[in-house]
Amino acid sequence: MRRVYSRFSELLLVDCTHKTNRYNYQLLTFMAMNEFGEGTVVQHSLIEANGDWHMERAIAHFKRLHPSRINMLRVIMVDKDLNEIRVLESNFPDARVLICHFHVIKYLKEMRSKPEFCKISGDDASQIDAAVHKMVYAGSEDVYDAAYVALHGICDRIGFQDFFSYFERNWDTCQDRWVMYRRSNLPHFKNHTNNRLESFFGKLKDGVDSSMSMSACVKALVSHDKRVENEYKYRISRIGQFSNSSYDEEMSVVLRFTTHYVATQVEAEYCRALEKADVYHYDVDQNDTNVVTVSGKFTEHKLQALRTTQLIASEMADITDPEEFSEMVEFVLTQWRNVRQRKRTSQEEENLTQASGIKSPLKIRLNPKARKVGAPKKKKTKKVASERKDRKWFEAAEAGRKKAGEVSLQGLMDSLDHDQPSLTETQRRLSGVVVKYSDADKKKPKFKKLKNPVLILDPFYVLPSKLLNACLAALPVANSQETAISVDASQSQTTRDSREDPKIIEVIQIKDVGNFSRSQIELFKRVENLKTCVQLGFDMHKWLTQDGIPSLPAEYHGIGSKVAEDIQASYPRKRILGLPCDHDFEYAMLYRAIPPTWLTDASIRALCLRLVTDYPACRFAGFQSATSKAKRTRKDDDVVLDKHIRDRVIAQAAEPGVDTVLLPLNFSSAHWCCVVVKVSAKRIYYYDPLNQAPYRNAARAVATHLKIAGLNDFDAIVMNNPIQFDAYSCGVRFELFYYILTGHLLPFEGTHEAEDDETEEKMPAPVEVGGHKDPNEDNERKGADGGEDVPPTQVAE
Repeated sequence: MRRVYSRFSELLLVDCTHKTNRYNYQLLTFMAMNEFGEGTVVQHSLIEANGDWHMERAIAHFKRLHPSRINMLRVIMVDKDLNEIRVLESNFPDARVLICHFHVIKYLKEMRSKPEFCKISGDDASQIDAAVHKMVYAGSEDVYDAAYVALHGICDRIGFQDFFSYFERNWDTCQDRWVMYRRSNLPHFKNHTNNRLESFFGKLKDGVDSSMSMSACVKALVSHDKRVENEYKYRISRIGQFSNSSYDEEMSVVLRFTTHYVATQVEAEYCRALEKADVYHYDVDQNDTNVVTVSGKFTEHKLQALRTTQLIASEMADITDPEEFSEMVEFVLTQWRNVRQRKRTSQEEENLTQASGIKSPLKIRLNPKARKVGAPKKKKTKKVASERKDRKWFEAAEAGRKKAGEVSLQGLMDSLDHDQPSLTETQRRLSGVVVKYSDADKKKPKFKKLKNPVLILDPFYVLPSKLLNACLAALPVANSQETAISVDASQSQTTRDSREDPKIIEVIQIKDVGNFSRSQIELFKRVENLKTCVQLGFDMHKWLTQDGIPSLPAEYHGIGSKVAEDIQASYPRKRILGLPCDHDFEYAMLYRAIPPTWLTDASIRALCLRLVTDYPACRFAGFQSATSKAKRTRKDDDVVLDKHIRDRVIAQAAEPGVDTVLLPLNFSSAHWCCVVVKVSAKRIYYYDPLNQAPYRNAARAVATHLKIAGLNDFDAIVMNNPIQFDAYSCGVRFELFYYILTGHLLPFEGTHEAEDDETEEKMPAPVEVGGHKDPNEDNERKGADGGEDVPPTQVAE
């Protein structure tokens, strides 16, 4: 098959294979491409070793056989062997030596996994492989530079600088050999790998093995070459012509004197020319048929229109009568408007209709259920999609980094906390952080303490919410008894377990995912919490604009709109002005004021502190945990009120100038009640937004305990307005009740305070417990004795 190279001399595939004889001689094969798009062997050489001298002898023999076609060689495809590349470049200076893409990716993977660099996790390794793959198949210089920068950033973040230095020193300097866009102008016939030569070796090994003698090996090679030559001669000399039912007349003519492979290459250019047939003219030169003049139709139309308008303008300029000139100009403008609107006169349309004689267009009904002809499509085998999946995640991570403006999650969170952008900008930057490993949502993470573990060092994603919560549950408490921080002692006096090795790291292991440190899990949760806060902020802005502001009186719409704009323009972690400098008093605290969420203790505490600041006569005693009981027992060992809170309330009530003492009651982070001591009125108010006996009895017990402990002259009075009718607004009713008792509800109602007890007594259904009998007390006692259960009001997050 030597004559194939004499006909197709632009491309040469070169490679060696082993185990073809018992003497360990290597088989060096040169392969060319024929007109059928198939690889054809043009020379076999059995060499003792893959060295320079042996390669030189084989190449010299190849040159002697094709002295007139050597200079036409343009592309040589080889594997990663640098010895072959050096010898081939010295013997074929006009040819470009290209490295097989498959071997480039494979070799860089092998180098990446070598121990002299360092051991990295599978997730980080997949990012490096994806960056290398993107550089190999880069279609332009910009794509290559972007992948190069991405690889540099990944290696820098995970401590893999040695590998990047190796890549920069050995591969980046020879992009012409392996980068896709660098070989786009070469006649490689879409050969970017040595797959044709490797396929030939695989078929050859069916008849050749390492137990054969040299003569048997040569005999097998000659017989195989003879058989292939006979098949090639038969295909060339057979009578008939190729046909393709999908080709038109022009492509059928091309296929008639070529092969399917050649016609396929021509078809792409032919289809591209047909797509532009409406835009360009293709005129064959009369003197030289090999020259085709390509001109644009719109350019020709413009030139012809310019000649026409110039002719009209020159004729109209010769008209001396002004009226005639004006009429002619108006006529030309009318015709121009018709041309602009692509209209024709009715007389022309009528003449065309009469000349054609067609009354209506032909209607053809197509059957959508017609039987399909031709051979059915073959089912393609499913390929392993792990590497393709990793490349998609790499692209998503790079796009997310570009959108976020940072390359790491820690950098993104620090940048957001420093810049404190608006809610919209925060959502845009956080949208680049995707959720990965959604299929591992039900995995059970394990907590371990390891020395020098292999961690995923460069994650730009978060774990699913369920899996992340399981990881947090698996982590022990960070501040243990051995590492407790002493506030009074100095730093040198704080105790620490000296037996623990500082190199030991707390690790969360997730099967089929990887290893994460405590700081990474906490960072994931931090990002997830910020995403949740941003969504709650948008929900609050939507609720204010659609439901909240329209329900207010007209004079409050301006204030409501300002509040909505302030919510949207503020960062969720921005501190609220007018409150103490505390991490709890942020804008994210306000997002929980809308249904179906409920206010947290931070909102209640902020309200109490704000009332204390606005009204010097108010005091805040702190939070008191309370419990409700379904049944009343004679013996009750539970502590109704903590001693220090009780003493604080009594002391604050005794201070001069103090009129109101606020004491919120929390029921297992699920419900809020309150107790208010009004010093001037000598009353202890207790209030339950749900107005249910179990909660009201617990609040009454606190009020009674205060009365007995030191406020003997005070009366305990129950309040039942405003009433809660849902399962999540107890905090809102609670705060509204506090505002009512301070005498200040809305800004436009003034800031006057109640001068006497009339304000409180106007509240519906006040019931005294100290000096008067409660008419509903018997009914409540019966309900409590009958085992009344607390209805489900809220579910704590």
